[in-house]
Amino acid sequence: MSPTIHKEAGFVFYFYSYDVAANEPPHVHVGEQRPRARGDAKVWLTPVGVADSGRFSQRKINRILTIVNAEQQEMLEDWNDYQQRI
Repeated sequence: MSPTIHKEAGFVFYFYSYDVAANEPPHVHVGEQRPRARGDAKVWLTPVGVADSGRFSQRKINRILTIVNAEQQEMLEDWNDYQQRI
């Protein structure tokens, strides 16, 4: 299961259940329009940084990081809430 937690500027931000269950550090995966897995980016939430840029250009990565920085608190809350439910 891959819950979508945020959509903005043509990007979809989501996480994988098994990442949360495996106690990985908080992060989101980012796709365009919909989650795809292959080629999607992975962005750490604490501190915000790129774990894997996927198929995205540097320009798009910069936009993604801007969004994650602005939504970091909400994304962390979503991560923690989801972790408590699984």
